[in-house]
Amino acid sequence: MWFRIVSIAAFLAAFIGAFVFFQWEKQSPTSATARVPGEDELKRQLEQQYDQWWQEKEEPVESRLPFRKKIAVVHVGELNTDLLYGKRVGDLGQRLATFNPDTKAMYFYSQDDIPEKEDNMVVVQDIHSLDVLVEENVYRSADQVRIDFAPFEQPDPEGNPDYFIVNEARLFNGQAMNVSLLNDNGDIQVEFDGQVKRLAPGEKAAFEKNEDKDSLRVRSKVVVTNYGMWDSVNMKYAVQR
Repeated sequence: MWFRIVSIAAFLAAFIGAFVFFQWEKQSPTSATARVPGEDELKRQLEQQYDQWWQEKEEPVESRLPFRKKIAVVHVGELNTDLLYGKRVGDLGQRLATFNPDTKAMYFYSQDDIPEKEDNMVVVQDIHSLDVLVEENVYRSADQVRIDFAPFEQPDPEGNPDYFIVNEARLFNGQAMNVSLLNDNGDIQVEFDGQVKRLAPGEKAAFEKNEDKDSLRVRSKVVVTNYGMWDSVNMKYAVQR
């Protein structure tokens, strides 16, 4: 008796399974191959996933330069004691690049400033009034960079600025500096303030002025540092979204 009951139960289970299977096949007449998304649909899905990943990405995406070569790295630092007047707190300028002489690594915050394949030299110039960054510039060239020391524009008064520029206290205003790459070893020549100086990798050149203005001793100093030839493989940049 029990054997008959088990047989009937097995038959009913098989019948129900077959019924469900054929009903599913009836509702889905297309084959499994036909249900696979086509190339255009897959591309559309991947683009959607990529856009969503970009939107959810909190940290900037970084990339390396798409070529490998040696590039000369030069820093032009300018310090002024009285370029700003007021109660300014915080930097005026924006950092465009940072570098580490110990590891010979460089990071650019924008794709607009990265070297191209034909560039052999990168010059980073930053201008300070004491500890306030007023402006930073990145120059790149195959062999020569010209830096013009031009007066700054005053801030828009409608914005209620907390400072104004004292261009007279920037004692190198009106001059120009030429930085030339001399050879593959990374030697450079600096022409500035009526002087011509040759710098090997690791060497510096300082230019200094002091003047009395309205009973105040004003100072400006420019230091050019030749960091030598760095491998572009250690140069990264932030990918713009």
